[in-house]
Amino acid sequence: MYESHGNIANGGLITKFWHKEVVSDFNKLWFMNTDDEFVYYSDGMNSHYLCRYNENDPEGSVILKKPCTNVTLSGDWLYYINETDHRIYRCLRSGRSESLLMREETSEFVIYAKDEMVYATDAGDLKGFAGTLAEGVRPSKLCVAGGKVFYADGSNNNFLTFMNLNPEGSFREQCVGDIIPTYINSDGQYIYFTDALKGNAIFRLHTNGGNPLKICGESSGYLHIIDDRLFFWNGSAWKQISLEGGVAKEV
Repeated sequence: MYESHGNIANGGLITKFWHKEVVSDFNKLWFMNTDDEFVYYSDGMNSHYLCRYNENDPEGSVILKKPCTNVTLSGDWLYYINETDHRIYRCLRSGRSESLLMREETSEFVIYAKDEMVYATDAGDLKGFAGTLAEGVRPSKLCVAGGKVFYADGSNNNFLTFMNLNPEGSFREQCVGDIIPTYINSDGQYIYFTDALKGNAIFRLHTNGGNPLKICGESSGYLHIIDDRLFFWNGSAWKQISLEGGVAKEV
């Protein structure tokens, strides 16, 4: 099974299925997840219904007739935001046993471990299953890595900010600096982000801190990590680059 929730937060436009990369053309396959049998996705072409396909069903089949976004496979469950009421639900991989998880209206979420989630409410709060992490910060671009949640703080010029998921004692969210992230992803040790203040070039930052390192100067978006490579959209084509940086090559 191949799961990367950081990729889902960036659109889930590239995934790995049976040792091959599946690349979306932006027209149909959004929020792709895979297991050993299917690719699960939201149909971006028409309905945004929850669908799945494999080599025996290349056209794909609807498994849940609900408009879904942020589709995320974790364990036996597919989690998603219903685009009609903006609440978080989950269902089995077959599309059955749908249930409501959060009654609050939600703009995005990230699952970072079994039964562990952080999410941004439409009211502007950052929350988890254990309760509120930060109030009134209008968070977006959520990314969890190194025991922290990184996000763009809408209450502070959308600057890159982080806070510990399990703080000890008194703790406030911390602004990384004059960085406005347009996309964030992580390999667990580093976060990778594009900075709107620097032409959407790609930078890498250790989750323990330090100075960001520019690894690609191209204007980039939709950051995806597959194995040891970083994929991005440069406005006209998908490109890939080593996580260490270097020369980007077209996919």
